[in-house]
Amino acid sequence: MNAERFAALREEVDKLIKNDFIWEVLYPAWVSNPMLVLKPNEKWRTYVDFSNLNKACPKDNFPLPSIDQLVDATAGHELLSFMDAYSIYNQIPMFHHDEEHTSFITDRGLYCYKVMPFGLKNAGATYQRLVNKMFTDQIGKTMEVYVDDMLVKSRRSNDHVEDLRGMFDVLQKPDASGRLLKWSIELSQFDIDYNPGQSLADFVTEFIGLPDEAEGHEITSAVRFEFPVSNNEAEYEVLLAEHLKVGAIDIFSDSQLIVNQVKGQYQTRDEKMAAYLKKVKETLEKLSAYDIQQVPRVENSNADALARLATSKDAELLRLVPVEVLKAPSTKGKPEVLSLSHQPSWKDPIVKYLLDSGLPEDKQHAKRLRYQASRFTMHDDILYRKGFSMPLLRCRDEVEAKNVLSEVHDGICGNHAGGQSLAYKVLRHGYYWLSLKKDAAEYAKKCEGCQRYAPIPRQHSEDLTSIASPWPFAKWGIDLIGPLHKTPGGYKYAIVTVDYFTKWSKGQVEAVNKIIKVTLKRRLDNYKGKWADELPKVLWAYRMTSMTTTGETPFSMAYGVEAVLPVKISIPTSRVILYEEDKNAERMGLELDLLEEMRTDAQLRLASYQARTARYYNKKVKHKRF
Repeated sequence: MNAERFAALREEVDKLIKNDFIWEVLYPAWVSNPMLVLKPNEKWRTYVDFSNLNKACPKDNFPLPSIDQLVDATAGHELLSFMDAYSIYNQIPMFHHDEEHTSFITDRGLYCYKVMPFGLKNAGATYQRLVNKMFTDQIGKTMEVYVDDMLVKSRRSNDHVEDLRGMFDVLQKPDASGRLLKWSIELSQFDIDYNPGQSLADFVTEFIGLPDEAEGHEITSAVRFEFPVSNNEAEYEVLLAEHLKVGAIDIFSDSQLIVNQVKGQYQTRDEKMAAYLKKVKETLEKLSAYDIQQVPRVENSNADALARLATSKDAELLRLVPVEVLKAPSTKGKPEVLSLSHQPSWKDPIVKYLLDSGLPEDKQHAKRLRYQASRFTMHDDILYRKGFSMPLLRCRDEVEAKNVLSEVHDGICGNHAGGQSLAYKVLRHGYYWLSLKKDAAEYAKKCEGCQRYAPIPRQHSEDLTSIASPWPFAKWGIDLIGPLHKTPGGYKYAIVTVDYFTKWSKGQVEAVNKIIKVTLKRRLDNYKGKWADELPKVLWAYRMTSMTTTGETPFSMAYGVEAVLPVKISIPTSRVILYEEDKNAERMGLELDLLEEMRTDAQLRLASYQARTARYYNKKVKHKRF
């Protein structure tokens, strides 16, 4: 180890000794090596490599619960609360005679654990056995437990407080409080929502009936700046942040300058800092009480970690840590915008509820709105729906929805898809509105080109013959389109080649030709001679359409990812907003590495689709014998 790693190891050992987790040992039979890994926050994670010890120990076969069964067990319950135990394994003491087996080497001597450390192969089974015994009366009735993740469930929302109280009663028993010292509660049910700065107090007041206090609970939030800011300006901006709207507050800062300026002991010489100080004092004077103190930087590590999190673009950050985004300095007056007209939108009630918890007076409508709003989230003042096919779908109003349908259906990348296919394409491109499926069907019905050139169904006389392809691009079908109207360049024919991986049955090459010709007719109508100019656009639209046979678009089957359409540039989705040019090439390479797996999955879906299609096709076949 180098000097930096030795210093990090000494710091970790001091922390473990202070918490009475380890003690110094002489002449142990087993000795393991400590390992240090640099975390993203540039701090060291220390753990002990127990590989050799784990090989020598028998495996504890105590079963862990099945995730599928746990999920099924929550069905039919109105309210759920999730708990996550803190420092879980360290709450279980080691058997005294086995403590020396956990010994590890440091530059200051040999130490072994008094409590169960992370890294032992039977740690998970041991902890599961503990919680099963603790909650034996609740598991399967009002609780489900998977190692350190616990869930309280209630079939009726009115019973949820009693179910929570039963769990906390178990945790407050002497034999439990010594093992599980600290809990972090994350609520994810419909009627309990997270509002920065006040959510925990509201939850306690509404459901437990305690005074409006939240002592002992840590509520974290962060601020992200979208403008240049110095360290001192950032300190002032945090004091002015929206999430600090509370009655009274104690402020701890490691900035000596900021603390003394707020206390009036230091003067400000810079105009910008003077403006910040004036606004901070105006804000603090509105509180019933406040206190600001300076703390050493080493004692402010949690705030430093949150500051690094605020610059992260991880999607999980939106759910775990509320981040307030500032687009301009707080000292600048916000521009006043005069709203000339506002058309009511289906988004308005949901946005109002998510931002201000506004509910209609009718109880049934309020209950329905809370249920509906649980599938939506706000980010940067934009409403998104939490999708199943994609993480976040950007919500559009009625006017924007028409523009999206027009671009996807008959725009530069449109292929005049039918109603259901059109709705699917809109979802795959990252957009959503309440009447998407209905609007897509109506839009396709009103398209003159779609109605004029719709295919005529005919009954078949022979069974369907499938052609299997062992891997992509191994078999190709070739056919001609033509003669067509002569182009200015003298072209009358088009040669079409189709990979049998996506078009696999007899006659499918001709079917692709038919699709291309129909799409050309819809796009050109009376300008027949320009088909050669429109052919690349038609092929592009075809490659961007999801195929029923594989569940993927031809483009994604070749490159591993979907293409970015022009509509996504004019109306950006989360994929465009979160684009990082320096990381894009690396991520594209990673997707290509995973492409073979996607093709294998597509081939399985293809085989299943072949069987289903053949069965359906053959039912309608009327054999002709001579």
